[in-house]
Amino acid sequence: MKKYLLFSLLVVCSVSCFAAENLIDPPVRFAGTPLRTALDLLFLKAKGVPYVIDTRSEKLNAPVFVKMNRPSSVEDLLTLLLAPNGLIFSKSQEGIYHIDEGEFTFDKKIIKKLRRKTPPEEIEAFFDFNNAPLLLAIEKICEPAGVSYVVSGGNSSAGNYPVNFRYMPGKKIKVETLLGIILKPAGLVCRRFEYGIEGVYNIRAKAENEAWEEVKESVLHTTLRDVLLAGPVKLSGIQLLNGLERLFLKAGQKFESDVKEIGSYGGMFYNSEKDVLLSAALKDILEPLGLATYYNTHKDSVHICRAGVRRAEISYQDIYESGSLDFLAMLERVRAALSKDGKLSFDDEEEVLIVADKPENIEKAESAIKK
Repeated sequence: MKKYLLFSLLVVCSVSCFAAENLIDPPVRFAGTPLRTALDLLFLKAKGVPYVIDTRSEKLNAPVFVKMNRPSSVEDLLTLLLAPNGLIFSKSQEGIYHIDEGEFTFDKKIIKKLRRKTPPEEIEAFFDFNNAPLLLAIEKICEPAGVSYVVSGGNSSAGNYPVNFRYMPGKKIKVETLLGIILKPAGLVCRRFEYGIEGVYNIRAKAENEAWEEVKESVLHTTLRDVLLAGPVKLSGIQLLNGLERLFLKAGQKFESDVKEIGSYGGMFYNSEKDVLLSAALKDILEPLGLATYYNTHKDSVHICRAGVRRAEISYQDIYESGSLDFLAMLERVRAALSKDGKLSFDDEEEVLIVADKPENIEKAESAIKK
């Protein structure tokens, strides 16, 4: 009887001690770690909390990608490790965690409430990714804001997707927006608190019925990626379009022109005996002609435009939700709102209507859609 009482006291004591120390200090980082190994490491960090794995599923070999930048409970970390891989956990009265196959269920109302009460995480930082692996870019963006994340749904293969994106901050921007920009080319989205855990973003494939997050044109018009061109750089007596083709070929970058009559611009003269930055060369060539550039993140290309011209993307979903049932009539209203230099085009792959013009005319075009 005394032995039984002693054993009971030890169990109660161990559970009570764990309850008092239930948070695991950051950082907790798993980058392609097999799930079974990640579980062993997690419970080691939890100072010997007992657990049993009740399945021999191959899912235990799945690579996991989790980064926690804040103190976290064992149960939150278990959720992030297991939920994306079709496993669940339960806790016995003795304080033993059991891991088995099954599906988590998450209350959408609780998630919505959590999103509403928590302001979006924002940062003001410079980013320059030149063929950076996607997972590295995600980590660099999340770290300054203390945002945690999990890559779920078997999308670890996208981790090495090359990211080419440069952001020059002028003010604070939502972490969700920056992540959305670099994830979209890989077919991924990020969703705040989707697993019901504050501060944790779920990165996964976009569902068929989901719309891409709308990104303001001011974010898309980031500074073009600079490339140092080896001198000498000589472009003399040739048409502007031909000169630009040679310049961008030398820089190894793509470009497009939003200026319809760019082929009619006459002879250009540019000469630099020394190495020169692409941005500096373009400025010297285009500025006297009243032209400028912007970098289109989605297409990974530089656009030639008239100075002062900006570009906006309006998703088909937003057009539909605006109540513009007569699509042709809506397009006529948009065209009427643009100047003679304005450009209207479509990207059916991205499901967006693209408008390029002076800022005041873009505002008129957006208003025309809502009529």
